[in-house]
Amino acid sequence: MGKKGQASNSSVVEEDDYTAAGPSSSSSSSTAADKRAERIKKLRDLQLRRALLQLSTDSYQRLTKQMKPSDDYKREKEEKGEAMMYPNVDDGNYGGQGKVPEAAVDRMVADLEK
Repeated sequence: MGKKGQASNSSVVEEDDYTAAGPSSSSSSSTAADKRAERIKKLRDLQLRRALLQLSTDSYQRLTKQMKPSDDYKREKEEKGEAMMYPNVDDGNYGGQGKVPEAAVDRMVADLEK
């Protein structure tokens, strides 16, 4: 009977050692899993930022190709001169230069809806 009791005690000790070692090994694997998940998250964020940059670059290129110099701009530039065409902070009417054409507003709305 004593041997059975000792054997059962030693098996209990072995199980305790195993369970004590188990969480530490799983915690190290969980930290490795956490590191891997963090690395994957960073890569996804980087890919998202690159995709957004590419989209904005494509949009800029598309919009600048649509722009064509107009005769109205040249005529207005000749009439008002360089100082009136490119106002700065020292000008009295800075930011209050005329009205925006309806066609320009429609073009902006159409671009925002894309």
